[in-house]
Amino acid sequence: MAASKPTGVHYALIIFVMLTLTFGVMAFMFGRQLSDNTALRDQAENKTRDLESARSKLDEQLTALKNLVGHNYADVMNPSDPSGANTVSGAIKADLALSGEPAQTTLTGAIHTMAEKIRQLTSERDARKRELDTTNASLLALQNEFQKKVDEESQARSSAESTLQDKIKTTEDDLKVKETLISDLEKSKSELEALYDAEQAAHASDVRDREKSVQNYKAVAADLQQELDKTRQVSFEVADGKIVSVDNLTRTAYINLGKSDGLPLRTSFSVYTKANQGVARGTDDIKGAIEVIQILGPHLSVVRILDDNIYNPIAPGDPVFTPLWHVGQKISFSIVGGIDLDGDGQSDRDLFHELVKASGAVIDNEVDEDGNLRGDGISINTRFLIIGDIPVEPPSSPSKLAMYNKLKQNQLLLSNQAAERGVRVVTLDNFLNYIGYRPTYSIYKPGSHRKQGELRGGAVSKRADGTTVRGTSDAEAQLKGMDRRDRPNVPQQQVPGQRTFIK
Repeated sequence: MAASKPTGVHYALIIFVMLTLTFGVMAFMFGRQLSDNTALRDQAENKTRDLESARSKLDEQLTALKNLVGHNYADVMNPSDPSGANTVSGAIKADLALSGEPAQTTLTGAIHTMAEKIRQLTSERDARKRELDTTNASLLALQNEFQKKVDEESQARSSAESTLQDKIKTTEDDLKVKETLISDLEKSKSELEALYDAEQAAHASDVRDREKSVQNYKAVAADLQQELDKTRQVSFEVADGKIVSVDNLTRTAYINLGKSDGLPLRTSFSVYTKANQGVARGTDDIKGAIEVIQILGPHLSVVRILDDNIYNPIAPGDPVFTPLWHVGQKISFSIVGGIDLDGDGQSDRDLFHELVKASGAVIDNEVDEDGNLRGDGISINTRFLIIGDIPVEPPSSPSKLAMYNKLKQNQLLLSNQAAERGVRVVTLDNFLNYIGYRPTYSIYKPGSHRKQGELRGGAVSKRADGTTVRGTSDAEAQLKGMDRRDRPNVPQQQVPGQRTFIK
């Protein structure tokens, strides 16, 4: 029994076995872990080698890419400065900016854009080259044609020069013959010129003598004509028509002129006595004035009586005359100087033109108050030269003196032409009496220059200074003898409907 009890050896053996088992298990477990770790280490080392190989490959590729883009900078990009000039990214961006518009963001886009531009430029270059080839071909053809023409011209010039030399020789021979002839002719010419000068001197002396005689004859003729006009007042004018009947109640009359005679409305006539010494001879035989107001028939018209004499009234058979109109004729006349129809000191040139136009006449020459001449001069068709208002004394103002001299010069010109062509010269007063013009009542304007007798008989007016002026009576006017505005025996009368010329 005592031998079967466990002893220390037993316990030690048990502990040894247990430790051995424990250490065996632990060794097994540590060996397995070591094996796994060794495998993991080997795997990691393989991955490291692979990564290192990939990194080396990437470095090589990056270096090749840098070399390819031409920017072998160490840094590809600086995060703090993406556009930095010392990085591959910044340099590429700088290159992209050079690609032009539109702006590109990638090298591929820039390369494609530039390739397209290169293609377009190449196409344009080829087109220009084709055009240049065509132009060169045309130019070559033109050069050949030009050279051909140059050769032809050169040949023609050589031929022409040869011909010219022949003609020059022939011409020189002809010139020698002609020079001899010219010498003979010049000798004859000198002899004839001497003879002509002698004849010319004799003729000039004869012309001077004749011109002097003509001037003397003209002066004598002018004096005789003036004397004849003063004494006989000869006129070659004839009456245009006559009074057919008179209606004193309506102050109208009928004349034997009408539509077939081409008589215009508003034509005014002077009425002469049956025993007149000739119409347009003077004013002594004028007994009144009339104006056409209605055309009734081929040879019948109604006229308004503008002026007449109650002691010698207008009667049937009285001849009528106006220098503004004649049957079948276009009357023309000339006038020089100012035109004042009613004596108020104001120009009535427009009104005078209206009277002339209404009667169908024309003014072929006119010299206005400033001396301006309109017209081509007196002709044989001019019926009268009318002398209007012309200052007697030259004015003191230099500007007005120049106009006065111009007026007198043109008056002398037309007067000489009238004398040479036998055109009668009359005053404006007589002309207005011949056409039967009578101004009606006028409004007095202070400061205007009126002739005595324009105010009706017995009229009283006030001057600007307060003094009183009495108008000349009709009886006084008849005794003194008035001009056309208040003629003796032809008192002015206001007829209903009569035209009024009021300044």
